[in-house]
Amino acid sequence: MKILKSLFILFSVLFLASLATNSYFTDQATIAGNTFQAGTWPTTPNVVINEVYYDVDGNHGSEGAPQNDEWIELYNNTGSSISLQNWSITDNYETVIIHADKSIPANGFVLLSKSANTWTYWGINPGSPGAGIEVIEMGQFVMLSNTGDQIVLKDQNGTIVDQISYGTNATILNPAIPDVAEGHSIERNPKGHDTDTASDFINQTPPTPGSGL
Repeated sequence: MKILKSLFILFSVLFLASLATNSYFTDQATIAGNTFQAGTWPTTPNVVINEVYYDVDGNHGSEGAPQNDEWIELYNNTGSSISLQNWSITDNYETVIIHADKSIPANGFVLLSKSANTWTYWGINPGSPGAGIEVIEMGQFVMLSNTGDQIVLKDQNGTIVDQISYGTNATILNPAIPDVAEGHSIERNPKGHDTDTASDFINQTPPTPGSGL
């Protein structure tokens, strides 16, 4: 008990010193199975999967290959732009890499799709999409299931930034985000709201790429 009390006093002093000098300590000690660590701060950017359009209808995509017009919207909850180069998207079946040297604007959106032609169905011009929106043409894209899937967003280091599951897939969120009808999307309400539960999302119709709720 004396050792634990001494360690508590020591780390309290170090913590107060860090506040005074704007520096952080990452030293840790383990005693009797207890790990004490000072200065554990989150380093993963606060970017979320904000809206997903996975069940394409005839008004917003090609009936011949509807999966070509699926899209994912990311939202940046921070006040600084964040590079997405070499980030990745993974679903149940495959992983695709964002090779483009593009950034998600501060408090803004990125729209990911296989082809930039997708955005003609939504009245969005990829050349000048509007303030706070970036469009990334992936070339290759995950084929999202219409009944249930998972989506995992990782940064360039392979660290999970955000992840969700919907429909029949409860591997990440359990219960999962409820499945929505063809032509609808699942969307965070309000934008960027993240408690790691299905209740963060609503059934959105019509979808609102690049604007949020």
